[in-house]
Amino acid sequence: EPDPLLPPVDDHQGMVRIFTDPGIVGIGLSLEHAVPDPEAPETRARRTRELHTALAFNMLQQRLNKMALQRDTSFIAPQVNVSTNLQGWRVSSLSFPSKQLAWRLLTADAEQALRRARTYGFTASELAEAKKAFRTYYEQGARSAATTPSDSLATQLAVSIANDNVFSSPGIIW
Repeated sequence: EPDPLLPPVDDHQGMVRIFTDPGIVGIGLSLEHAVPDPEAPETRARRTRELHTALAFNMLQQRLNKMALQRDTSFIAPQVNVSTNLQGWRVSSLSFPSKQLAWRLLTADAEQALRRARTYGFTASELAEAKKAFRTYYEQGARSAATTPSDSLATQLAVSIANDNVFSSPGIIW
């Protein structure tokens, strides 16, 4: 049921909620976008699409991390995530914490970073860096698969069954 203290939100407009706590210094901007993600059978095409999405989010995360290190950037420790934990939905989320109280500057910096990624995409070197990170992740998973504790394997199997996924290998965590 909608919160009676908040204005109604239609399908074409975002929702803004402001929480204040005088004990916390700074602000945070969080953006979430949910889209229907109908259940699809476990296929190579689906896994490829999910890998491409993960690579894109990794590249955006790395780009934002580099931007956060620059002196004139308003945000620190940005977080990029895509989740399919809510059955039938894919939720993309971005978080931009800031030590500053300049919410307009933070919003402008976040919007500019996202617009740049959507308009121009990523560079070949950003893609190579993301591929290298994924390759390392999978290689480490493969090397440690033989020593994976039984309770961890059981959990991975249970999660795969609950999510209607194929459990492919103890070295690959989805």
